[in-house]
Amino acid sequence: MISASAPSLLIVDDEPMVLLTLKTVLSVEGFQVTTAEKPKEALGLVAAENFAVIISDHRMPGMTGLAFLAECRRLRPVTSRILLSAAFDLKEVMQAIEREDICRFLAKPWLREELLSALGDAVRRHQLMVRNATLQEETVRLNALLAAAGIAS
Repeated sequence: MISASAPSLLIVDDEPMVLLTLKTVLSVEGFQVTTAEKPKEALGLVAAENFAVIISDHRMPGMTGLAFLAECRRLRPVTSRILLSAAFDLKEVMQAIEREDICRFLAKPWLREELLSALGDAVRRHQLMVRNATLQEETVRLNALLAAAGIAS
């Protein structure tokens, strides 16, 4: 089980049974799970809330999972993004990983242990990205104070 404060997940899939299954399994594992059946609806959730991890199917009406996750990256660059799909083009998936639109790909049907391991890695990645951004902001603030005091070079 994931400890401390429950990491927040957004799961997007056009199949209600997949959403229900993932929400049930991951809630028991200590995640705070939000679901959406439509990528465009989910973009509103992403704009309004900072999720640690977003999991998306690829083939959905209106927008592919990769297009959705690329937009999520633009909106929330530190959020970890996972593509979970039965239908995919390996070359397209590899390009998405290289562009950093996704940090992981999992095939349907997924193995529970593999999913949980990938989510643990994704949560840790998100925590590190948030910590790094905080440290960078603090460095900029301290450098500005030093410059104002005439100490910086």
